Amino acid sequence: MQDAPVSGRTIAARRPGSWHALAVSAACLLAVGVGAAARLEWVLTPKHAYVVLPASTMTTGEVQAVQWSPDGAFLLLAATAPPAQVDDALGAASAPSVGSIGVSLLVWDRRTRHVRKLWSTDDPTVRVQQIVWLSGSSSAYIVLDSTTQDPYREVFGLLALDAADGNFSWVPGMDQLDEAPTIEASPLRPLAVVVFKPPQSPSNLNLEESYWTLGARGQVVKRQITQIDWSQSIVWGADGSKWYVRTPKRKTKPASLAEFADNGALTPVAVALYAEPTKPDPELWLHDKALVATQRKVKKTFKTLWLSSPIETFHSDMLLTADSKQSELSPTGDAVYYVDGGVAKVRPLVQLTDDQKRDLFDALKKEAISNAKQCALGLLMYSNDADDLLPPGGGFEFVEPYIKNDDVMADFVYAPPSELNTGKIGNPATTMIGYINGPGGQAIAYADGHVVWVPSL
Repeated sequence: MQDAPVSGRTIAARRPGSWHALAVSAACLLAVGVGAAARLEWVLTPKHAYVVLPASTMTTGEVQAVQWSPDGAFLLLAATAPPAQVDDALGAASAPSVGSIGVSLLVWDRRTRHVRKLWSTDDPTVRVQQIVWLSGSSSAYIVLDSTTQDPYREVFGLLALDAADGNFSWVPGMDQLDEAPTIEASPLRPLAVVVFKPPQSPSNLNLEESYWTLGARGQVVKRQITQIDWSQSIVWGADGSKWYVRTPKRKTKPASLAEFADNGALTPVAVALYAEPTKPDPELWLHDKALVATQRKVKKTFKTLWLSSPIETFHSDMLLTADSKQSELSPTGDAVYYVDGGVAKVRPLVQLTDDQKRDLFDALKKEAISNAKQCALGLLMYSNDADDLLPPGGGFEFVEPYIKNDDVMADFVYAPPSELNTGKIGNPATTMIGYINGPGGQAIAYADGHVVWVPSL
């Protein structure tokens, strides 16, 4: 299995920037620009407000594998799109393509919000089977397979890659395997155990399994070889520094833990195993919902993807895409990956500070008051042309020619009074005709055209 080396070249034509600086700028604009708040994409949880930043396009090709690093700093993606197509999709200058097919490994970096190509091959038979990150590091291991034609043979290899600097290498002894290796990463340390069958040769005909402990960047920490076929599950100790095998339960013996001796034999042990800590309930989650579009006798189903607060708030949901087939929130909850109409994208999430959240809410309040005022005036202009009659219930769309802005009308809840004739309303200044919900209250419009902000109880 041969690789086509490429440099860790940045392919997103975008200067590095601070997410928080961008969020501050957005909040400042909101504070002075009525109308901007409605265009801002954000989600509110009971604790925080999150702004969803514009997307970075990773690829337009077929995604073979994708995996976040445990700390959410990197997203590694394997796709069949050639590098030139990726460059074009991102709006950057095209680079010479290494082939019209084949697979490329791309990484999105949380710090820079750039997409880089780390490795690629023009062999059309190569596919990425698995991506495994090492905890507490920027290193990952990638299982690839390819085929030879004469004679036909399936070959597996293990590639070590560092997402921070783009360095990669084949793990020695694991570049021409007959079967796919199994990788179990430590939950706490930059270690992994790889279980594989070594290639058959006159010197190892009796060897059944190899258990290699690997560190970052392909470093071989320890080689353990056994002549017995032990296809057992791997478990890690409590501190994540040592692994063990779990022997199966038999009729005469219960399941137990064991470690390998130097001669390859298993020795029973009694140790404390790693236990996954209880995780707090997430503030944000992804969920999809089917949407059916119908035209005459033709139906098409789309899977909409939403970023939501599990607990309902004033603004607890945001539509990410109307046509998603794959998605994953980063482990730290500050970015989301999804495929939008065949295009793989990443969108960072920024948690607003208390001051930024207050600025956002102030802007939304001003916007709600302004929009409610325009809707109230539109209703009065309509009534002037309709013999002093307000539209009946469900007839707010009749006011559209007097407002001519769907954004202004979108959130207005029309509440027609019992007396639709404005000339016969006893006290227009106290007769509500509609409202717009806002953060912590409502902008209530009255029959004389004025609007009052009423805080929620």
